[in-house]
Amino acid sequence: QAGAVVDRVILDKNVVVGERAHIGFGDDYTPNETQPHLTIGLTVVGKNTRLPAGIRVGHNCLISSDIEDESYFATDLIPSGKTIQMA
Repeated sequence: QAGAVVDRVILDKNVVVGERAHIGFGDDYTPNETQPHLTIGLTVVGKNTRLPAGIRVGHNCLISSDIEDESYFATDLIPSGKTIQMA
């Protein structure tokens, strides 16, 4: 959506990136906590996920499919190397 930035990100189908969101944010390249081989700065967002307006997501993050509930994004920053999965 308007004003969003997507840098070094793989977005699956039907992903919505909210207004002013920044995916692939910052200079931190911490390896992913669940997939430690993910170290090259890519962030992956699974299908049908809706990233809220204004969120910042670092590098080497994995966000699973079908996340539409904003409660999975408790803060406006997901640091590099984090994984967000449905419970």
